[in-house]
Amino acid sequence: MASAVYSSCSLATVGTSSMGTGAHSYLVGCYEQYPSLPLAPAKRAIFVSASASKRPLWFPGSTPPASLDGSLPEDFGFDPLRLGSEPELLKWFIQAEIIRCRWAMLGAAGIFISEALTKAGIMNTPSWYSTGEAEYFADPTTLRSRYTPDSGR
Repeated sequence: MASAVYSSCSLATVGTSSMGTGAHSYLVGCYEQYPSLPLAPAKRAIFVSASASKRPLWFPGSTPPASLDGSLPEDFGFDPLRLGSEPELLKWFIQAEIIRCRWAMLGAAGIFISEALTKAGIMNTPSWYSTGEAEYFADPTTLRSRYTPDSGR
């Protein structure tokens, strides 16, 4: 007999079964419901069943806002300020999050690449955590106020 115990949405599968139990929702990332399966073909059988809600919420038992209907990826119903109540703003927030994530990935790649090139002896750059200690052509206050993207220049 095959055993199958599945945990909630973001946790890993504990056991696998070739019996094809449970339907996986690829848009939400959750298993819906599973029948009980015997664990061992012994004289006494132990039955284990697990189920997850069709839509996981950030706080179990809470009511999600009407604007977050579960159609978006990773939509756990968390919008305490109701910023996504307007559909046009929600689309903009989705795209802004994608852009910010891409900048973060680019920054992480820049850290790893410059560290690797410094270790290989190709570049001579300070470590990413000690770049503020390096001497530049101007004092740090001037550099921060002049060359930050939020300064409007």
